Amino acid sequence: SMLIGDFASFYAVYYNDFNFTLEQRQSVDGYLSDWLINHDIEPEPGKKRCPFEKPKKWERKGYEIDGDHCGSNRWRIGLGAIYLGLRTGNQKLFTAGNRHIEINLASTDKDGIFLQWARKGAMALSYQRQLPEVLTLLAVAYESIGYDFYEHQLPHGKKIHEVYETFFDFIYLPEKLNKYSSTMPKY
Repeated sequence: SMLIGDFASFYAVYYNDFNFTLEQRQSVDGYLSDWLINHDIEPEPGKKRCPFEKPKKWERKGYEIDGDHCGSNRWRIGLGAIYLGLRTGNQKLFTAGNRHIEINLASTDKDGIFLQWARKGAMALSYQRQLPEVLTLLAVAYESIGYDFYEHQLPHGKKIHEVYETFFDFIYLPEKLNKYSSTMPKY
């Protein structure tokens, strides 16, 4: 799923650089669009979906969720679908991408912490550093249609520009991640 998302993003950005015939273009557009619209990320057997409505569960030691359900894979699929949907004018694809992004944005708590990556123990800060990159790519995409993504309000109250501020707090006060990072002992 990560590769399809990455391929779709790359393809959308460099769309005009691919010297495809009309048939090839339709084939690639169709394949990527179909995949991104019709595939989802479901938890592995025995693991739970991300607890969006109850963020406190993310702080419980040993609370096992399927990280792909609201993690890197979903960000990449969402970005690919949004970028390719905008490039091709495919509203259904754009909508599918937005759904993936909304799922992950719901994993950001009232303090502006993206909970799935905060749970990564000693690697939490390294994972969190990816968030501004993802949010910037989204802001650029949404800006192209006149939407100020930095002012977008998340389900738990923070706006995107406030999530950026939280990230910079981690640089100077990484201990803010402690209550989450100890929940997954394998990290």
